[in-house]
Amino acid sequence: MKHTFCADLSREQNDPLAGSAAHAERNLLISWPRAKWLRKLRHASDMNDTLKQTLDDIADSGLRINLIQQPGMDKHQHQVSLMPERRRFLIARHHLEDFLSALQTGNSLAEWEQPR
Repeated sequence: MKHTFCADLSREQNDPLAGSAAHAERNLLISWPRAKWLRKLRHASDMNDTLKQTLDDIADSGLRINLIQQPGMDKHQHQVSLMPERRRFLIARHHLEDFLSALQTGNSLAEWEQPR
């Protein structure tokens, strides 16, 4: 049985291989235990409503947010990466809203920043 691949069909139609969906230029990746992720990939079942709303507000401003799995991380400690800036942060869960507020307002993130 011969398989037909989407990439082959796209080439035949001169479609861009990278796809036609919008691509965010900036990304915020937040480590979170995979078992807690919800259908909306920036929300987890153990996030409070305020945190979920803050993440939605940040995403609405154009920053793509995704939860990522970081095996071995303490479930109350989060590694956060800001791309393409290549900045990395280590944040205790109870300080995550403070970090996001500082990010939104342009305040210093130095207290959470880690070496590259």
